Amino acid sequence: MKLPVIRPVYASLRDPVTDLQIREFECEAQAAEMVKRSDEHDRGPAARYSEDLSAINEFAENVGIVSIPDIPPAVALGRYVRRHATGIWFGIIGVLAAVLATLVLTGARAFTPAMILPMAGAVMSASGWLYLKKDLVSDSSAEQMVTARKALLDTFALPVKPCAASAAAASEDEPDSGIAVPGRVSERDRKIEAIRCAVTQLDREWLDFQLKLYDWWLGKPALRDDTVPATAAYRDAYDQLTQLADELSDSSSDEQIAAADQAAERALLAWQAANAHAEVAGVSDRTPTERAALRHLNTLVAELADPGTVRERWPVLVAHIGREMDKLTTIPASWAQVRAYLNSLGIGERLPAIEA
Repeated sequence: MKLPVIRPVYASLRDPVTDLQIREFECEAQAAEMVKRSDEHDRGPAARYSEDLSAINEFAENVGIVSIPDIPPAVALGRYVRRHATGIWFGIIGVLAAVLATLVLTGARAFTPAMILPMAGAVMSASGWLYLKKDLVSDSSAEQMVTARKALLDTFALPVKPCAASAAAASEDEPDSGIAVPGRVSERDRKIEAIRCAVTQLDREWLDFQLKLYDWWLGKPALRDDTVPATAAYRDAYDQLTQLADELSDSSSDEQIAAADQAAERALLAWQAANAHAEVAGVSDRTPTERAALRHLNTLVAELADPGTVRERWPVLVAHIGREMDKLTTIPASWAQVRAYLNSLGIGERLPAIEA
């Protein structure tokens, strides 16, 4: 079975290490699950991808893919220490053994802190290099994870512009003569296909936005606020486009096709305007309470999803997440979003049964 997925177009994030994590380990299962279960601004791709979601998750589980969320440095350091505890202890023992050997070989009678600095520096440098190279993944599976990640993305990749090939092929056809010829695409069919491609493109843009947790919470929250004029204009344009596109058929009049074509252009331009506005605004147009809550939610959800977070910590984090959600008014969040994110990582049991 051929599994449909999307190749997200990633923006450069603040932290290069975080950017590397997102690029290498987030897979389509997360995107499909988030869209499928999200109760805000539901989009068309959800139904198309949900039927293959179980197969995607099964493949990801078999090859060992994990998704590493955007986490704060303190959490990242804690996870690194836990995952590399054995190596760190061996490093410490090695340093002490080297110091002891130095004392014995040189016949030194007194220990000075300066003796340990070169060796400690070497150990810390090696640990730092390992931290970046393995990208927070345990040593034993790092190479396997990188290989599996590449296989996953290569297997589940769709072109960034899925309509480009068909459009190019259509452009090679002779001008429409009005006579139906088997194997030839008519001008009417080309226009209808282009309109539906515009809907698909907007669906993909929204799916990409949902996939990027940083953009969803902190980077572009204005895209979820209908009171923002640019966002409201896009929602209206998109709704009008989908309505007109759904009504298109072989019997549609030229006027209907022309109206849908104009609606597609308006919706695409409206998305560009709304996305640009949200990118510039960030969280600056939110209240201080909401800004703090959004930043805290991003950290809390990341910690809850962290494989190194102990079970006793889960209910504490869930309680904190609930309190922060209550502080959001202009862009309210729901438990369905958090649950969908955890389910996409295969750790839905960390969130108890809570009404969305």
